[in-house]
Amino acid sequence: MMNKKDLERLLDQLDEPVFGCDEDGIVVYANRAAATLLGEVEEGQDENPADTWLQGDDGLLFPQVGESVERDVWLLRGGGRGRRLRVRVSPWPYSGALGWAVHVKSLDPQADRAAGMQAIARLIAEQLGEHLKVIISNASTGLMGGPSAPEAEAQRLRDIHAAGQSAAVLQRQLTALDARDRTRAYVDLGELLNDATPSLRALIGEDRLRLDVPDDTLMVTGDPDALAMLLDELGGWLRDALTAGGEARMWAVAHGDDHVRLCAALIGVTLSQTDRERLFTSDDGGGLTLALAVLSAHGGRLLLEPGARFGPTLTVELPSASRAARTAQREARLGNETILLVEDEPTTLEWMTESLRRLGYRVIAADNGITASALLREHRAELDLVLTDVVLPGRSGLELYAECRAGRPAPRVLLMSGYSSDFLGDPHLTDVQLLQKPVGPTLLAAAIRELLDRP
Repeated sequence: MMNKKDLERLLDQLDEPVFGCDEDGIVVYANRAAATLLGEVEEGQDENPADTWLQGDDGLLFPQVGESVERDVWLLRGGGRGRRLRVRVSPWPYSGALGWAVHVKSLDPQADRAAGMQAIARLIAEQLGEHLKVIISNASTGLMGGPSAPEAEAQRLRDIHAAGQSAAVLQRQLTALDARDRTRAYVDLGELLNDATPSLRALIGEDRLRLDVPDDTLMVTGDPDALAMLLDELGGWLRDALTAGGEARMWAVAHGDDHVRLCAALIGVTLSQTDRERLFTSDDGGGLTLALAVLSAHGGRLLLEPGARFGPTLTVELPSASRAARTAQREARLGNETILLVEDEPTTLEWMTESLRRLGYRVIAADNGITASALLREHRAELDLVLTDVVLPGRSGLELYAECRAGRPAPRVLLMSGYSSDFLGDPHLTDVQLLQKPVGPTLLAAAIRELLDRP
């Protein structure tokens, strides 16, 4: 159960104004949005009972004692009617008496639901993040102790650190709904679709889904976690729509010079008018509330089209960043330095190796911490950079970083992780560069070049 402090923190995250009045109608509590609303009230008026400056057509705001009502009201200005608002007024205990809670409701129910979802996600993510900082930073400190720690103890710390990272990725997914604090990166819709292929096939069925991953780069600027969550919700919609049979097809394509589209088509399925309307308005599981919230945060839109070649087609349209990404790629200077690349996921290791070699770097690759440690000792004199994932089999990326610092010459280190630098609380890690995963070729190239070019 939330205590009063947590409840007020939650209310402060809401985009809708919420304020509490005492038994006389005087405002004694206001969340941040309500404080902004009160700023519209004439000076001194907010010190008067709320029903003197917030009134319904009949002049009333507060209902009978113990009742709750919703009503349209006017925010009075200059002695006349100003802005029209919709409010919900309900009983609210204050200092042993019965006051009133006034919630100014959005005129857009879909936006209202999305805002509530975002507020809850922010509060949970904030509290989870505080706990994870303690877990990850302490595990990091232990791992930075170097090879002197007993192997059994080191393995326990690796396990704690890996579990903390997995939890931190979930924490990022919670914050992905927050338009004010999302991670911005170049995201290739083709790569996003390719990465989601196993989960989508498991969700919808191997023989009921066709995925066409484009060869062209279709970049957008956004939060990779939020866009992946959007894709998951589209997959859930396809699964539910195919309950009675049919097939699905998904593909990504450029739409003119300024937009890209991710399309999900139903083949052999007919949607009723009610089903179509529920996509954009329903809060009973039939709607796409999460997708709409993500698209709103990314300047995109959701379309339901008849489909010229297939059946009903749900289309996600987003502003294209392909031109900007290509420009950034061209502007990333080529290099000739030697990089030790450590990544345990084979596909990621392969594309990173090829991408860096095309940019002119010499790449020495390892798929686990033990091999990487041996290669570090063997090639230390020629290494300019160690690019390593944090969580690895055998030894962690943090242990490799400690090895780099302990010897001479000391190559620069760029860590890759699913969590943000906020979780690196150890004082020894203040100079660590952290690249947040998932990461695409453009962002990877820019981060490497920026680090190597530092004096």
